[in-house]
Amino acid sequence: MARLQDSSEYLGDTAKLNEILSERGYLFLRDALGRKKIGKVGGDIIGVLRSFGFVPPGSSQAVWSGKVPSGNELTLGHGSAVAKINNLPSIKNLILRGGQVSLLKRLLGGEIFSWVENKDRGIRIMLPGKMSYSTVGGVKGTTVTPAHQDNYFFRTPNYYTTWIPLIDTDESVGGLAIAEGSHRNGYYQHWYRGPEYLGVPENRQEAESWSVSGGSPATGDVMAENFAMTWLNADYLAGDLLIFHPLMLHRGLENTSNKIRLSADIRYQRKGTPTIWRARHTFSYSKRFEAELRDTVGKMGVEPALALKVIDRLYVEGPKSEGLKTRARAAAKLLTVNNNS
Repeated sequence: MARLQDSSEYLGDTAKLNEILSERGYLFLRDALGRKKIGKVGGDIIGVLRSFGFVPPGSSQAVWSGKVPSGNELTLGHGSAVAKINNLPSIKNLILRGGQVSLLKRLLGGEIFSWVENKDRGIRIMLPGKMSYSTVGGVKGTTVTPAHQDNYFFRTPNYYTTWIPLIDTDESVGGLAIAEGSHRNGYYQHWYRGPEYLGVPENRQEAESWSVSGGSPATGDVMAENFAMTWLNADYLAGDLLIFHPLMLHRGLENTSNKIRLSADIRYQRKGTPTIWRARHTFSYSKRFEAELRDTVGKMGVEPALALKVIDRLYVEGPKSEGLKTRARAAAKLLTVNNNS
């Protein structure tokens, strides 16, 4: 795997940083947020995880005790341990006043809107190994995030994702990898197999395998196999900052160490620019809507490929006063007509 290019030498040159961000689709900045400051955030999270038994007693490091989550302790958005972490003053300060906010203010030329969803989705906790899980929205996935574009989940161009390692994260701990230049290729096909989110196939063989096993694309028009992929990552250190474009293809790497990977996954845009409904609501709210949507479409009895497209269409539109059943039937009829025309 190739390495991300460090642009920290240009931290004082806003024009140059914007030029690099436009060309590469990302900015990787060593120690842009300060090792000591981010180390304090990581230490506070470790303290909570230790109180829940995920870190051995007396340990100040993110060493995994071997405990498997009980119930919803680590469920993104509303888990008991996650909720306690999200309420830490250092987490709130990182999300609202961290160095990435002031940097984006410079890059975007104005005040910054921190998405409401950041409050209960921003901190990611990844135990070693690859484990399956189900979300409140009824989607099945794994703790190793598949290749995807954030534009699939947040259909708007007016934001950047910031990814922040909260502990030192080498190849064994995993981290994030991005596909070089993929932000210039357009909107990739994103696949599901029933309720299981598969992401973007990395080659034709993977796409064919998913299709044979019942998978199909929910949305997107670019086939990834038409482009060669060069994956980029780094041995991340606490204090580093990665900013990337909504169309940048990226994926999580498996944590094969004995540590718990801690990172922040936070989205911002310039205040006053058009946004999407999810940016104005908590993650838990959006997942409850998704659960209701999937249940409604599931009871319609339409074939799976059409059901995926109906769910995608209505989830992008978000909650409205009109009933979901009425909206789902209208969407299915329209999509069927368009597909047959």
